[in-house]
Amino acid sequence: MKLKNGKLPPDLLRDFLYKYTNAKNDPRVRNAPALGDDAAVIDMGTYCMVSKTDPITMAVENLGYYVVNVNANDVATKGAVPRWFQSTLLFPEGSSKDDIERVFFDIKKTCEELGISIIGGHTEITPVVKKPVAIGNMMGEVLKQPLTTEVKKGEVEKEHLITPDKVADGDDIILLKGIAIEATGLIANEKIDLLKSKGFDQAFITRCKEYLRNPGINASVPAIAAFRAGKIHAMHDPTEGGLGNALNELSELTGNGFKLYQERIKVYPETKQICDAFGLDPLFLLASGAMVIIAPPEETIKIVRAIRNIKMDAAVIGSVVGKKEGIYFMQSGAKIPMKGYQEDEILKVL
Repeated sequence: MKLKNGKLPPDLLRDFLYKYTNAKNDPRVRNAPALGDDAAVIDMGTYCMVSKTDPITMAVENLGYYVVNVNANDVATKGAVPRWFQSTLLFPEGSSKDDIERVFFDIKKTCEELGISIIGGHTEITPVVKKPVAIGNMMGEVLKQPLTTEVKKGEVEKEHLITPDKVADGDDIILLKGIAIEATGLIANEKIDLLKSKGFDQAFITRCKEYLRNPGINASVPAIAAFRAGKIHAMHDPTEGGLGNALNELSELTGNGFKLYQERIKVYPETKQICDAFGLDPLFLLASGAMVIIAPPEETIKIVRAIRNIKMDAAVIGSVVGKKEGIYFMQSGAKIPMKGYQEDEILKVL
């Protein structure tokens, strides 16, 4: 069977994870690899170590910025603060010193902005790749349970592990920022001529390029603000396949269905224009920068307020329902089922 570009099909990945992983043999591993589970959690005693690895294969511009942020976002979904970072950088033959130094600079700058220490990695030039590829490993730590003693000044943040088994019917579904932020910036940076062929001018393309930093593909900073503000039952970082695939993964992971309101899902103006021009569904479009948060209704106001206090968008887009109800949108009193897993819409233009 020949496979398409992008993530493995869910059925195939699910089968491979079942056959070829062994985390259940180690009692210190709190979560076996699964669709929709963003990061590994390892019991270290009072604390848990949270670890994530993710590659950047679609982007060339801003490669170092991408690889730090997408890994930091996933670590934050567990209630952890990203702390330590390693990377493997693969460059094609003919790469220059400046090409490589630019990625090193971006990694260092981004890590400093997020308070992350660079602790190692590997770099090489190889004929195996045709363009630069960055693979990151981010680690953080999180307290397993609330402390009963007072926290002393200067100690590491005492956060609490977020595990999806706490999700319950009636929980609110909160969307941090809007969708397809990453796709908008990526298309503008990598496909300038294609955008111009559709009649988009340079001013529009420049605005879209800025999406990588504003609204930005970083979701770890507002996610940390959210879990410090209120109790959260689950968080998921929508990346490849966008919000649509993220919701499918969360449904599978938690064993719940979701009732959604499409008009509450923020799509930025430039994103909508690109989607209209190329016939893309923003719901299934590369979406780093957003974050799905599931929380008890009584915690929602605190969480949304904390996010908005740092000048970022947050909105309740739906609620948790029973698994048998599936994932659906409410439209004029009718239930419209959401599509299942889809390959990322960005593959239509990259």
